[in-house]
Amino acid sequence: MGRLLDADEVAEWKSGWAAARRKHTGYVPCFYCEPVCGFDRLHGHVQTTHQKSLPDFRRDFGLNQNSRLASVRFSELMAAKRGRALARSGRATRFTKGKRGRAASLVGVTARKVIPTTIETRRNISAAHRGRTQPKLRKADRLGRTIPSWAVVEPRLRGLETRMIAEVLSKKYGIGITAGAVVARLRTIGLTPGKPARFDRGRTVTEQRLISHWEDFQFVRGGKLLSASAARAKRESEQEVGVKEASSLLKVSEAWVYDRCRPTSGSRIPHRKDGTRLLFRRAELLEWAAVMQHGKSNLRPRGRALRELAGRLDIGVHRLRELIIQGGGPSSRRRRGEHRKFGWPLSLKLAGRLLDLAEPQLKKELQSVGATDKGGSPEVLLPSEKRAIPGEYDTLMGDCERLIDWAKAQTGPVTMESVGEWMCDQTGPRVVEVLLFWPKLHGQLPDICERYRTQIRGELSLSDRVKEWLADEHHCSVPTIERAVAAGRRSAEATA
Repeated sequence: MGRLLDADEVAEWKSGWAAARRKHTGYVPCFYCEPVCGFDRLHGHVQTTHQKSLPDFRRDFGLNQNSRLASVRFSELMAAKRGRALARSGRATRFTKGKRGRAASLVGVTARKVIPTTIETRRNISAAHRGRTQPKLRKADRLGRTIPSWAVVEPRLRGLETRMIAEVLSKKYGIGITAGAVVARLRTIGLTPGKPARFDRGRTVTEQRLISHWEDFQFVRGGKLLSASAARAKRESEQEVGVKEASSLLKVSEAWVYDRCRPTSGSRIPHRKDGTRLLFRRAELLEWAAVMQHGKSNLRPRGRALRELAGRLDIGVHRLRELIIQGGGPSSRRRRGEHRKFGWPLSLKLAGRLLDLAEPQLKKELQSVGATDKGGSPEVLLPSEKRAIPGEYDTLMGDCERLIDWAKAQTGPVTMESVGEWMCDQTGPRVVEVLLFWPKLHGQLPDICERYRTQIRGELSLSDRVKEWLADEHHCSVPTIERAVAAGRRSAEATA
């Protein structure tokens, strides 16, 4: 049985639940009871005595969904109990540094012991500071200038670490800027926290980009090469070959070919029997090999391809296998029951080798394989680029249209600082998606704003300008970009 409440206490709770809970820390009232009684928590009492749920209680008495229905004393006791249990298991908590894992900050632990605060107070403080920058970055220097967001973001896009940015800003503006203040500003704008990352085509270079490159690598080395060989075989002749020639053509053993011709084989090679001999047609053999996705074969040599790609990226084979093949991702950051995070940024060195060395070499191989014997046009776009171009075009067009609308409303000249500050202010509600993270285009944005604002005669349309940017980025022609965009729209309409 709970404690009985007098009329004054009931009036206090009905006038303001949160304020009364902070004052009366030993109980919370149940308004269903007559007379009103106080309990440590209402969950079991409301359910067993009144056959109601906590959402029903909040709705019936006008409380919001965040109103706590347990007393402050009970909440703190349960939190301390969980903290002791976690401390015994060796994990770090807000009550102890822990035996393993990342230890809590010694300063924070000392502050909580000296200045005790409730769990609700700490949660309210975190909610108030979430999405806001540190106050030091809002202060003005001796000349009355406030630190703009572009001054923080621009060096980050160039690859500077947080500590270096804080030192540069402190020296420039004459204010003591901490690295934590810089991290808070970057997080508010939407940049990836942690170490500096490489940006390309308006996105952070993540593990997903590396996985897409591996799929392109398999396509160029496997399916594209075998498809080209099958096309040449069709044009040459329909002459049949034996097992020895077939194994030489596929670069496998004769036993492997015999095994794939058995009736019980799951992936039989197209062939015909002439007595005891097995005969194959070159074109059919190569077409079958091009679509084969399994089996121990040199047609898709995963181990050899991994070693070659690891050599290009200058990392270990085991590390590359963790990044692109292993189910749970790298073991260094894998947690039980957690889905793999493909958005994990690659390091600056690895991303640089992927963009500057591995991808250009693979595109050269694709163009050499895609060219026909009669000199036809080679393939210039990898499969991942074909999938990405329609989305890149739409998002970049939307960002540029918003930028031009903003520039037309400006009265003074448009500079890179003003454009950068506008982009930083627009990333909070996700109005600008890729333009801020496309550093290669930043030098052209002020001139583009002036040209479209003054409507210079003969200037390209915004759509043509965006297609030129994408063509330069993907090292292809504008008609190729137009065909990729049209193909993407047809595919979207077909799946809609």
